[in-house]
Parts: sequence; structure tokens; C-alpha cells
Amino acid sequence: MLWDDTIRLGIELRKKIRTIRREFEEKEADPARRWFVDPFVPDTVRLSPDDPEEQAWEDVPTDILAANARFWELTPAATWHGFRHVTSGYAMTDPNKLTLLTPGFDRRTGTYEAQGVPAPVISQYLRENQIVPEKNDLNSMLFLLTPGVESSKAGTLLSALVAFKRLHDDNVLLEDVIPEFVKRRPHRYTGRRLRDLCAEMHAFYRDNHTSDLQRKMFRPDHLPTMVMAPHEAARQLVRNKVDYLPIDRIAGRVATTLFVVYPPGIATIVPGERLDQRAQPMIDYLKVFERGANLFPGFDNEIQGLYREIEPDGAIRFYTYVARE
Repeated sequence: MLWDDTIRLGIELRKKIRTIRREFEEKEADPARRWFVDPFVPDTVRLSPDDPEEQAWEDVPTDILAANARFWELTPAATWHGFRHVTSGYAMTDPNKLTLLTPGFDRRTGTYEAQGVPAPVISQYLRENQIVPEKNDLNSMLFLLTPGVESSKAGTLLSALVAFKRLHDDNVLLEDVIPEFVKRRPHRYTGRRLRDLCAEMHAFYRDNHTSDLQRKMFRPDHLPTMVMAPHEAARQLVRNKVDYLPIDRIAGRVATTLFVVYPPGIATIVPGERLDQRAQPMIDYLKVFERGANLFPGFDNEIQGLYREIEPDGAIRFYTYVARE
């Protein structure tokens, strides 16, 4: 019963977000202000498989959405989820994992939009207001819904998202939006404004083709060559038969750690793989985030298997362990 109530609460929250989004799109005179976060659920659904007409997901009664997995399924050929090769009945979104998408990436076409509001910036604002996302990547935030989440807490999240939008659209000074964050990094962010920062960060990841690199990492022609059993590569690390190198010097070497970057949050390199030309998209992807760490200090992506080191000149460099040869 408690989990049923939680699912319904999550549905109602998603519906409210869609309603607010629609209001901004319809009422804002300035096109640049016609944005809001969007829940990761279908845009439209059919009440029955044989129904010839579709209706907005948020217009379906909550009890029906809560009782049928079909309304959460990543169906083939649907454009809302962005997965091009999914099989019917294979995957669905979790009703108790609230994923909110931020503007900047068109999941229907797989391309970046001209303007964007990066999720790391919104997430930092939420944290300074005692709302903590479970995870975020460049254009999405994840919140876990449990029986401990009350409607008042959901309302607090909704109010904070609306408040952030207004601060963004008014281009408020960062020290008035995320004061604790700016206090720790005054040289970079004092005097900067929110909308300007969002535009700069979005342009950086767009112009570096971050999404294209992410797709390339998982194509068959870019799967690295396994030259050592993973357990043997890990043993090299344990026995200290490794070199600790910056990522611009690891080409051709053999990895001894698992590389996991959020996004996408799954391994791109496993121990024993050679970091050769096939692995070049993985290395280039890491370099994008290394440059991002220097351009936008504090908005760090979660990375496992690599380590941030501060050079004498203050620059951040990513290091990792590779097998000694």
C-alpha cells in the first residue's frame, strides 16, 4: 500500500511539472523563457493498444498509469526516450525513479539545441536549498521516490524548480543563487550571472560533441582490444606493477582500472583493455571532462578509475594507472 501511494505521488508530481511546463510555453512572451524541466515519460500514449488516437500522458487518469506498465515502456520507434534500437517489452522507466530532463538536448533527434540549462547548475542550487538529487548528468537529474516522500516534499521540489527558472531567466548574480558554492571559488564565479554560466557550460559540451563521443564509445568498431585478463590486470595494480600517468599519455597502454564516468554511468574501459585507436573516443571523452573541470571548477562529474590531480600551475589533470611495460 505504501509503495502504491508512492507511485501515485510520483505520477501526480510528473503531471504538475508537465502542466507548469505547458503554462510557460503558452504564456511567456519571450521565447528564451519558454522552458522548464520535463519528466522522462512518454509524451503521448494510447489507452489501449487498439486505440487509434493518442492522448497526452499527463491526461491519463493516475490510477490507470499506476496499474499498467505499458504507459512506462520504452517502445520501439517512439522518439521521447531517444533509444534507437530498443525491443518491444524490453525496458520501461521506473515509476519510483523520478528523472527530470533539463533543456539543451533534443532526445527526439539526438542533437544539441542552441540554448540549454545544464543539470549540474540546477542540482547545485537544489543542494544549497536542502534538496539533494540522487544523481545528475549534463541534462538530467534523478530523484528516488520512497514511502518517506510526502506530498509536501514533492511540493518543495516543484517550488524550487520554479524559483530556479525565474532566477535563470532574470540572469541573477551567482552569489545570490548559489552563495556557498561561489564563496569557495570566488575568483571564478564572483560577479558572474546564472544564465550566462548556463549558456557557457552548455556551449562547451555542445561544441565538444560530447553526446557524439558518448555514442561512439559503445559502437562495435570502438570496443577496445582485450590483451590481458581483467583479473590479471587488476593484479598488476595490486602488485604496483603500474605507471601513474595523465590521460594524455596513456595511448597504447593497458588499463588496470575500470573507467566509469557519469554520464553515462556505465563502464567504458575495463582492466586488461589496450587503450589503442579503437579506444580513442573513450580517451577523447575523458579529455572533454578534464577541460570542463578546469573551465567550471566545482561542477565535477563523478568519475571512477581516474584521479584528479592539481598541477603546480593550478590546472586539474586526470590520471590513471596503466600496466607497466
